[in-house]
Amino acid sequence: MADAHFRRCSWGMTRDEVMDLEDATLIDAEQGLLFKGTFIGSDCFIFYRFNEYGALTTAAYRFDSPDDKVDVADFTELEERLTKKYGVPEHAGIEWMDPRRAYLIETVGELAKVVGIGQAKLQTAWRTEDTVIRLVLTEDKEKYNAIVWLFYEEFGEAQQRLDQRERDEFDLL
Repeated sequence: MADAHFRRCSWGMTRDEVMDLEDATLIDAEQGLLFKGTFIGSDCFIFYRFNEYGALTTAAYRFDSPDDKVDVADFTELEERLTKKYGVPEHAGIEWMDPRRAYLIETVGELAKVVGIGQAKLQTAWRTEDTVIRLVLTEDKEKYNAIVWLFYEEFGEAQQRLDQRERDEFDLL
């Protein structure tokens, strides 16, 4: 399918259309659609979210290995693949929760540790004509370990969310 935005699905599809195309195992269909499957050879959860009109606007992969170094490796592999597919990212970097505690990370083990305990997160982002793609290596606050998220969001939906956030921040002034 040439116009697919996530897996074989396109923005605006209904829940039923997505369910017909998705071949992973359905786990939950209450608030959106949650599947368990694989991507790039790793086990993952696959999420689909729909707007108030029932149209697909957001989808994501969530990877979580018991070994945070594996999560760092998944992040690195995904970043390389996405850069080959979408070109140079609009944004790439590490975000320290407390910039005063930032330091040069020299090993994968150090990176896995600072992310797993919530001191920092990595984020890389690309944008196509109609999709925002965000790859994030962050902390799983429930299990205190690193997880990898790969989000795809319909550009209009992402812009609407950013506009609302800016309005909310302006209202606080």
